[in-house]
Amino acid sequence: MDNSVEGLKQQKVMVIDDTTTIHRLMKHLLNELGFNDVTCCSGAVEAKEELDKSPNDWGVIFCDLNMPEVSGIDFLKQLRSDEQFKDQIFIMLTMESDIKLVNESIMAGVNGYILKPYTKNTIVKALDAAISTQSNP
Repeated sequence: MDNSVEGLKQQKVMVIDDTTTIHRLMKHLLNELGFNDVTCCSGAVEAKEELDKSPNDWGVIFCDLNMPEVSGIDFLKQLRSDEQFKDQIFIMLTMESDIKLVNESIMAGVNGYILKPYTKNTIVKALDAAISTQSNP
């Protein structure tokens, strides 16, 4: 597997957020960056069902921190406990800058953190950092 942003563009990308506006924005930004296979889900249950359909095809998951039913951190913990997703690149999307939540995300194994609102540039920076962290644990 190509461990670069260019390599990730050849894989599926998932955006998990309970807001359809964020789905449209992220899909638009990711498409402009060259990510063509973007799946948007409204929550953790739907996301896990999609991930399980083709567990080896996902390059990166962008997930909202604050979602109803299952939080982004709880979903991340669930994925990290699943052998087939334990090394999955996972970037948290949030409006929260609360250091406690950031630390909890880090302890759960998040690869990156993007504060809303975001741009193509912040997405690329987060991806570069996530790949770097994964390559040099």
